[in-house]
Amino acid sequence: MIYFFGMTIDITLFLTIFFGVSTIVLSIILYIKSKQSVIKQTLNAILHVYSNRFTSDSSQVSDLFNEGVQLIKKQNWDMAIAKFEEAKKQDPTAGQLIAIYSFIGQCKYYKDDLKLAIENWNKSFNLAKDVGDEDGERAALGYLSLIVRPKEELPKI
Repeated sequence: MIYFFGMTIDITLFLTIFFGVSTIVLSIILYIKSKQSVIKQTLNAILHVYSNRFTSDSSQVSDLFNEGVQLIKKQNWDMAIAKFEEAKKQDPTAGQLIAIYSFIGQCKYYKDDLKLAIENWNKSFNLAKDVGDEDGERAALGYLSLIVRPKEELPKI
């Protein structure tokens, strides 16, 4: 028996509760770290596809896009979407617009707004198809395939 916050508790019961709570807390921490890792890996993969569309110029579109990417890295989805929406208004090239729609779709996906994620990825795909951008088509189709299964069922990378 131990004395705990004014109560007498059996040591076995105390240890069972303590280790049970510790296990839950550790599981939550590992889940959060895993989710952050998946977000980072996904972001790196799509940046590889789209980064060359923004590096050759120092336009306002590129600046807003890069600010949006930095906000995604911080998981600040709403602010990232605002930057991408602002970039859309600055007369981006077709290739830039394809990337912008993809990134807005990604933000919407992580906000659990699947309808708008699909809508943006469809816009990205259709524009890529119209201009013959095969990389853009593949990226959009890859995103759309995420919707086939719930996020919880996706393999951890």
